[in-house]
Amino acid sequence: MGNIWAWLLHRITGVLLIIFLISHFYLMHYTEPSSYSAENVLARLSDPLWKLYYFVFLIAGLYHGGYGIYGLFNEYIKSTALRKFLQGALICLGFYLLVYGSYTIFFTK
Repeated sequence: MGNIWAWLLHRITGVLLIIFLISHFYLMHYTEPSSYSAENVLARLSDPLWKLYYFVFLIAGLYHGGYGIYGLFNEYIKSTALRKFLQGALICLGFYLLVYGSYTIFFTK
């Protein structure tokens, strides 16, 4: 039963990523170049809605990518010890990226 929820969340984050990537692509390629300068990005990050946007983008990307790689480890790595080690390393890396990304979003001045 737990795998069904993980699978469903993987699909939901995939849909969210499509929405986020389209909006990110639009912002980066169809607006004035000054809108993605460092000053404007920092100004956007002062708005709580943009912080929420980037945070959900971060969570969706980390979960979706992490779940996919975790599944690849399960499917292709036959050695139980190596698979568990790599899965643990992946979880640690994901947690590090979550902390680092969250710090960047919420504490950038």
